[in-house]
Amino acid sequence: MKRLVLHHRYSTGLPWDVSGFGNHGIARLVQPNSGALRFKHAGSRIDVPPSGTLYELGAFRASVTFRLDPHAQTRRNNLIEGHLTFALFAAPGGKLQTTILDQNGDWRGASASGLPLFDGQWHRADCGHDGVSTSWVALDGKVVHVRQDVPGPGRPLGPNGVSIGHWPEPSDGGYTLDGDVSHVWLWHHRPDPPDRDCCTNFQKVATVERALRERGFDRRKLADFRQAIQKITAKVHGQLSPSAAAAAPALGAQLHSALAGRRWTELGHLAAKARQLVKDGAGSAVQQDAAHALRELVAPLLSDRRILNSLDATLCQPETADEEERPPRGGDPLTESVDEDNPQPGYPPADRPPDDEGKPRQPRKRGPRKRDEPKGKEQS
Repeated sequence: MKRLVLHHRYSTGLPWDVSGFGNHGIARLVQPNSGALRFKHAGSRIDVPPSGTLYELGAFRASVTFRLDPHAQTRRNNLIEGHLTFALFAAPGGKLQTTILDQNGDWRGASASGLPLFDGQWHRADCGHDGVSTSWVALDGKVVHVRQDVPGPGRPLGPNGVSIGHWPEPSDGGYTLDGDVSHVWLWHHRPDPPDRDCCTNFQKVATVERALRERGFDRRKLADFRQAIQKITAKVHGQLSPSAAAAAPALGAQLHSALAGRRWTELGHLAAKARQLVKDGAGSAVQQDAAHALRELVAPLLSDRRILNSLDATLCQPETADEEERPPRGGDPLTESVDEDNPQPGYPPADRPPDDEGKPRQPRKRGPRKRDEPKGKEQS
């Protein structure tokens, strides 16, 4: 599920989050400047405190619309950085770089040099990570570098939260942006939660939740559990041959669909296919190590009979009988039509960046003006 969890637009002069999730910023030493916010001091920054929607980004995408002063090209200019999680910044030589704190404890990611970042013009930088091993960065809607050896997912957000135009540490650090920022977007991609209202057997859901609480599981521990599974997956993906790595995403989507639809026979065939893919693409030792790690992780849970007996409460398909009577929800926040004045949580207003393919949206073509229409009125 792709969800917009932060959208600041500084035309109002305030770091107010219009995503609906309340991730508002705290502005320090910035000032309004023609529909944007101006960063001109060493301590200029916008800090967003940690929250439940920002804690575990996993697979994510960030986007910043900015204008840098030409004299700032001698040093690093932070666009956005999550404390101990990810960063997007402009560096000397026209270098645009994104990094995550990967599962090896290194800051690594995609980058490209020789870009017109310091020409005093408005640009938009995008970056992201697929939660497994692929990092990418784009400028003005065009992907400029993809790197596939960055083991993810990124670490959970640190206590200093997210900083815009600065790094998240209290000291200035020399990374302050010198210029203007007008928009900031941040998305995360996660599996749908198991307590969606398509699961109508609430008694079974409550049984699972009670069993997990007795084992010390809360939302934070469940997030760590999911990260542990992603870490195992990322390690395997990083050792696959190029052909196996290319086939893995489609197989993963098929596995997820079969699991959600409770098509157990199909799921068994796909699981066997996944094991064979890992064996052929990385070797039997890698396959056996991954299987052992997964067994070690889930064995304590699957030994609880209450959890096993109630798992079908979390493996359901959305009901369709009254679908037309329900308000729209769960759509793609990049393509849904929304009320700009009252956006739903997870949906951006109309002033959004281009789609995920990195291609700018084309303006809508209007038809010719009718002869009998008053002058100046456009055809709808």
